[in-house]
Amino acid sequence: MHKQCKLAVGSIENIVAHGRMYERVSSDETIHTLPLGELNVRVCVDFVIIPHALLPIPIPGDVTSVGEAVGYELAWPKNLVLVKDEGASKHLSKQTNKATSKNVDSDKYLESIQLFASYAALMEYEDTMFIILEKGIFGVELEFSLTREDMEFICQFKALSLSCIMLYISYLHVAIKETNLDTRFLFVNPSIISGKFKAGEVSKATMLSNRLQESKPGQLVFVPYNLEYHWMLAVIDLSSDIVYYFDSIYCKINVNLQLIIETKGNRRRNPDWKVVKCPKQPAEVECGFYVMRFMKDVIRDPSILNNRDFGGKMIYTKTEIDETRVEWINRVFSRSQSARSRKLIGLFHRTCPPLDLHSNWELMIDFVSVAAVWCAVFCVYEVTFHMLDGAMFSGPIDEDHVG
Repeated sequence: MHKQCKLAVGSIENIVAHGRMYERVSSDETIHTLPLGELNVRVCVDFVIIPHALLPIPIPGDVTSVGEAVGYELAWPKNLVLVKDEGASKHLSKQTNKATSKNVDSDKYLESIQLFASYAALMEYEDTMFIILEKGIFGVELEFSLTREDMEFICQFKALSLSCIMLYISYLHVAIKETNLDTRFLFVNPSIISGKFKAGEVSKATMLSNRLQESKPGQLVFVPYNLEYHWMLAVIDLSSDIVYYFDSIYCKINVNLQLIIETKGNRRRNPDWKVVKCPKQPAEVECGFYVMRFMKDVIRDPSILNNRDFGGKMIYTKTEIDETRVEWINRVFSRSQSARSRKLIGLFHRTCPPLDLHSNWELMIDFVSVAAVWCAVFCVYEVTFHMLDGAMFSGPIDEDHVG
């Protein structure tokens, strides 16, 4: 277990770095072969404010300054560690609750999004970031490319691509897996079914049927679907043969999606379709963001399907949508396969506590202190190494952006 903290030298007012403080595991704990000591705590430096400052407890023969200590675990005097604006010695003696994004207002979400936009702006439009999705997400391991344009769709609130939705689904998959809910939900890859259903076509319906055969008893199956730049969502309950339909613009069931779901070889399924009275988007481009949020809310509270009115909720707030955008950004950092950014992404990933569905799906990190820090670090890192390593980049994915 670790907590976000600020690290000081000399006095608690002289903050030289941001990092993580780890809980003590034993009274005789050691670090770098030396005793940790009762007056010290184990920390890891994530972001440097004053690089030339000398470490209060250096690593013998190796690291002596704060600037050299990024990524290292160190012993640090606990009276010089600030956690939630109070000293670690005081903090360690108190029982605290987990931080949730209830403490992160819309301004902080916006700051995180703007900082990520700065990182994306360092990429060329023809550049791509390789993303690997594990087999458990869509039934097969997938590798696809995320472009600067995809990132701009998220940051600039534009119509979302298939890649954007697929990446967010991978975020949801991690959340349900880490909370042992993966046996209750299944995801269909939107890239295999999206588009117009042509007369006599069986490929989309066949691929959907194949995926449904992989489902377990009692699972809800999420089927995000895009047609002509509009996203919608079907949630299939195979146990009761019901399809719940979510559309943030229209109330009528889309015929193409209906044909794909109901077609099974030469036969037709005849499920019971129920239109969910879901929140409606206020403008033209929010449908992708709404579909991401629909999936999240159903996982958090499946009773939405039975009530079918979202408790009277008519629209998502900007903060709710921004929270979803920040979750997507968090997933980008954790899934990038860039050779030159792997080390930094690994460090970022270790700063993020496990996702917690039982805490209303709130992000478990303070994005002012973490996302801002890491976006800034990535910016510096990418500029420095842009000419040295092209491993991250290749031609763009052949995909129309859809929203």
